[in-house]
Amino acid sequence: FSSPEDRIQRHLIEAHRLLSQNANSTSESRVALLSELKQYAEKRQFPKNTKHSIQIPYFIDDFNTPCAVANLMLANNSDDLAYTIQDNYNYRYIKEMPQSLVNTWASEAGFETWELALIQPAYDPKCPPVRWIPENDFEPNGPVHHVNFNSESENLCMAGAFTSENGSCFVCVNNGVVNDFEGPLSGEALDFVEIENRFFVAGNFSSDRGLAMSIEQAFVPVGTGNNLYESHAVTYDDRYIYFDAYLSGFDSSIVYKMHIDSTVPQQLFSVNGKVNDLLIDREMVIAAGLFSKAYLLENTFPCNNFIALTPSVMSTMECSFQGEIFTLSRVEDLLYVAGDCTFDSTDTSSCIIAHDDIGNWHDVLDSNRFMYNPMWGVTDYNTIYDLYEYKDTLFVGGVLDNSGGSNLMYISDSQLVASACFNQPVRSLSTNKNGYLLCAGSFTENTHGAYYGAPYHLNSTTSLKYVAFKADYLTGVEEELSDNPLRAFPNPASTEIRMEGIANTTAVNVYDITGKRVDAPVHNSSTIVIDVSNLVSGIYVLEAELQDRSKKRMEFVVKR
Repeated sequence: FSSPEDRIQRHLIEAHRLLSQNANSTSESRVALLSELKQYAEKRQFPKNTKHSIQIPYFIDDFNTPCAVANLMLANNSDDLAYTIQDNYNYRYIKEMPQSLVNTWASEAGFETWELALIQPAYDPKCPPVRWIPENDFEPNGPVHHVNFNSESENLCMAGAFTSENGSCFVCVNNGVVNDFEGPLSGEALDFVEIENRFFVAGNFSSDRGLAMSIEQAFVPVGTGNNLYESHAVTYDDRYIYFDAYLSGFDSSIVYKMHIDSTVPQQLFSVNGKVNDLLIDREMVIAAGLFSKAYLLENTFPCNNFIALTPSVMSTMECSFQGEIFTLSRVEDLLYVAGDCTFDSTDTSSCIIAHDDIGNWHDVLDSNRFMYNPMWGVTDYNTIYDLYEYKDTLFVGGVLDNSGGSNLMYISDSQLVASACFNQPVRSLSTNKNGYLLCAGSFTENTHGAYYGAPYHLNSTTSLKYVAFKADYLTGVEEELSDNPLRAFPNPASTEIRMEGIANTTAVNVYDITGKRVDAPVHNSSTIVIDVSNLVSGIYVLEAELQDRSKKRMEFVVKR
């Protein structure tokens, strides 16, 4: 499945199909609640597993989102029952709850208890069990602010607040060879670009010039008149470099343009604050950060942390982002703007917005879930530092979860979904030469290694601290469940089921809804037959292992 929501929705749709075929009860209440179940599945607003490292039920989650069974109770005006279960049995399967709690309601609503168990799914942990391995060709001894792999030169470069053996805060690695330059950069590097194997690095350096350009193996500072400055962003287009010069004494920034073969920059415009990112987008020079005014020649332009020059006219593009902006990104037909999350009176957040080709801005996220937790309230730990498209999915790095650790997420159905737990902010995203997702930041060591939660010990002998890549799933076998040929009938079953659709099986197992393997004798003949006569009513999982060690699974129901 492409997302946990896809898995849960498919489970509920199949449960609805099976329950609709059960003719034992056609009560008005049952018909109405089955319709409610279908609508619930279509909405795809499911609980989030925020406290557990295993797949587990959540009756009602931290954000007051009910599971499918809780939603049926609430729809049937049984709020007291739903919240009693939340208070006492929130993470239990239906069959693990005191049956006196659910039997009466199930009967009155036109259901049997095993049918409620059939409906109830479990929810994936907020941090998937994926493996992250350090990039060991060069081990930074301090935070990494920006990382990038250039597929043409095969340079993997990183900038940050570290010092290499040569004393540089900017290092490149090419096929295992570390280059920290004979004339190293001393200070803190924040951003960089590579053009024709030359590097332009922005930061706060000992030269008191915020932009340095490489000439062979040495870095030369770029002057801007008599100004001493630091730089936070650099980008390029064609053969021109664009960078900011932040004058800390005046709390203002000047945006410059410079040909790559020149050392004399040309001033474009200035702002009354800090520039965090620059983007050349469709003949526009866009600056974003924390400022309220922009200046071009003798003209002043009120703005809100965002300004565009195109080509000699300043425009705010009516950007509606309210907080400090840290990153700009163009992905296909959309211009993304992201940074500090802001919250309105309804506690909904605006963390990412996008501008389309017809001039409209849109909120990318339609929910504040994972971004705001009513148990802790709003803190300043809600910031997006980087956006990166990886395998047709938009990944988000930053400080994204007050409850601790989910600082790498991806966007699915207008919601942020946890991808990995890092215990410090993810500052930069890229890919390495093998096509794996790279994360950079400062991931401090603790009793659980680099992750929040015991199951996420690093699967490596080296501690993960600053730069890592996403390897494979810890299970080693990725199940192809979305195109599953496994079939079993009858379903529901009472005495036996027959399996079809799979050839060359090496093993067949049956599991209950808690994941425990149950005793169900398998008879191999021309058709595989599984004896379920000794199983109690409920939902089970049939698993077939193939000769190539892959596994196929399907759910089935035993009904007495």
